[in-house]
Amino acid sequence: MKTQISDILSSPCGHRNQHLKDKVRKKREKKVSKEKTWIVFRLTEFAKQNNLTLSREYIFHPERDWRFDWCFVSLKVAIEYEGIFSAKSRHTTPTGFTGDTEKYNAAQQEGWKVLRFTALNYLDLNIELNNLKS
Repeated sequence: MKTQISDILSSPCGHRNQHLKDKVRKKREKKVSKEKTWIVFRLTEFAKQNNLTLSREYIFHPERDWRFDWCFVSLKVAIEYEGIFSAKSRHTTPTGFTGDTEKYNAAQQEGWKVLRFTALNYLDLNIELNNLKS
């Protein structure tokens, strides 16, 4: 009989199991960078101040399953966070980068303005949001 991870974690042998449970739990949790957290906070505040709805994972294309990280549908403004600095980033592979360019080009053809940010320029979001006000 093959031992399952759930059997090991639920057995009553004490401290070591708690450590394993914590390790499995941490693996399941997605880490959110401070930059991405700041972007969400700033977009939420901007939406409240301007009586806008902030959408997350919005599918914008009629035929493809392309999604924006965040967007203001009424303004047709999308915000994308490029996680190029994480260990596993599809944005840095030739296939992933090409897919992103296809997505952004299609978004522009559909009338969207796409704002792209990374961990190095995420604070520029303030400037772009101020430009939306004018």
